[in-house]
Amino acid sequence: MSFSASLRSILALSTLAGSAFAQTCPEVGPINPYQGAGVTTCPCFVAGEEAGSVFTTALIPASEFPIEITKIAFAWGSVGGGQPQSLEDAVVVYGAGLPNPGAPLFTLPGPVMTDGFINEFDIASQWPGLGPVIINAPPFTVALRFANDNNVPPYPPSMVHDGNGCTAGRNVVKVNGAFWFSACTLGVSGDWVTHVQYRRLNCPPPIPGTPFCFGDGTLSDHTTPCPCGNSGDPGNGCAHSFSILGANLVGEGAIPNDDVVLHATGMPSTAFTLFMQHDAPGDTIFHDGTLCAGGNLVRLRGRAAAGGEARFPDSNFANDSMTLSTRGGVTVGSGAQRRYAAWYRNASTTFCPPATANVSNGWKITW
Repeated sequence: MSFSASLRSILALSTLAGSAFAQTCPEVGPINPYQGAGVTTCPCFVAGEEAGSVFTTALIPASEFPIEITKIAFAWGSVGGGQPQSLEDAVVVYGAGLPNPGAPLFTLPGPVMTDGFINEFDIASQWPGLGPVIINAPPFTVALRFANDNNVPPYPPSMVHDGNGCTAGRNVVKVNGAFWFSACTLGVSGDWVTHVQYRRLNCPPPIPGTPFCFGDGTLSDHTTPCPCGNSGDPGNGCAHSFSILGANLVGEGAIPNDDVVLHATGMPSTAFTLFMQHDAPGDTIFHDGTLCAGGNLVRLRGRAAAGGEARFPDSNFANDSMTLSTRGGVTVGSGAQRRYAAWYRNASTTFCPPATANVSNGWKITW
């Protein structure tokens, strides 16, 4: 067996920055299969052999898949450092893990490795002609195939591990270009220092806006508490006479599609509800609740709740033919910020008198 368990330490590693990738789903990572801060080089290989990492559900949850691998990186170092760059055989991605990663799914030929660095390869941006690297289900393996021997003096640069214990099932070696082994069983005392970045192929659209002005007593973004000590549930508006939880307002849909809907829940069952838009901040008591909005008011739509819920726009109502942005007089893509809240009737003269109405938390949208 040509693989050797001899181990050497290098002085330091740096990270090579990868270029950005324009994408629908956000890029995730780097996902590191190692935990230790050690940097131990392994001048153990001959040409044609491979070393790499298995990415299991312990590193990337199964719910993330299918994914596209966008970047792959390997730490590369020598005993003394400062050795010339080396042209290795290939970066290879396999669609399984140990005991046999299977046939290659992707091969990037001729990676140039720099001593003393984590060498990152931007698969998605720099080599688009090779096709996207799609992984439908875990686990998968990324490996570096060597074009040069590094197991004899003066010990050229090689793969690096963290020297912090070898995690079973996570580190692979392909010996003599044919036989897969766990690196742990071959005497490697750490996890290979590699990483990947990826993006999901199916991701939910971004939430259209952010909640604010919670009447839950946290006062995280305003100073006015609920007027009668009637704090609601976390993230909601102040409590009302029918529920100590208070009402909640969220935005649904997508801003670029101009189909955002305001959805209010937790009001009294059939309470009249008014959706409001403001164009400036505020911080004041508002009936039995707190309002963190001011400036110009647009009364978007008023309607009776059904089961304590109401929406605007709502396709069940003929007069809701306009989008939220159109009704509010704001242009999608303008960057204008608007603040929304749902005011509702709470006709109890004994709960937090004298007011007989309340308001949800706020919802802020940058159009």
